[in-house]
Amino acid sequence: MCLRFFIAFVVGKLAVQAAIYPVGPGKTFQNIGEVPLESLKAGDTVKIFWRVQPYFEKFVVSGEGTATMPIVIIGIPSATGLLPIISGDGAVTRQNLDFWSEARGIIKIGGSSIPANTPSWIVLQQLDLRTARPGFYLLFDHGVQQEYLNNAAAVFIENGENIVVNGCKISDCSNGLFVAYQSAKVTIAHNEIFGNGMEGSSYEHNTYTEASGIIYQFNSFGPI
Repeated sequence: MCLRFFIAFVVGKLAVQAAIYPVGPGKTFQNIGEVPLESLKAGDTVKIFWRVQPYFEKFVVSGEGTATMPIVIIGIPSATGLLPIISGDGAVTRQNLDFWSEARGIIKIGGSSIPANTPSWIVLQQLDLRTARPGFYLLFDHGVQQEYLNNAAAVFIENGENIVVNGCKISDCSNGLFVAYQSAKVTIAHNEIFGNGMEGSSYEHNTYTEASGIIYQFNSFGPI
């Protein structure tokens, strides 16, 4: 079964089994940071609906899903197929979360104190992730700005097992994806990845990945 349709099937099946958190205009939660991300458990799904304005937010996912009940963060496109945008430009983080290396990316998998650092069976799907690189700033909860680091990424997987990044659009970051060696069984599929890297540097890339078992399939790569 195609990975794209398998994930859609799983998300549909979980609708009656676990918590669903709808985010967007007219939904239960207006912003991603209103969702109790620190409490996500196996089978929970965060649905981020498209809106005209990007979500200027960043967060960590470190919950523990299972093979049949993964933790799913999924974008719900517009009627014309536009993916919801999550931008690192001026992004804020839910105060209940506690994780290190905030300036390393927009969505981080693993590397956290709250929630507990046990990331497994996590799916990121159908999100437009952009602008995490020097020249853009994140905003800490005490109001202080910090510039993104040279190795910032749209998705920074510090550690975790059975992680899927599927059907996303990733651009304008120092690294589009950064997967550290502490990770295992990572799948990168059906993504559009382009326009990442740093001018004048050979150390940042569209993807910069290392894991114990990593699969790339059906992705589209554009110029750095």
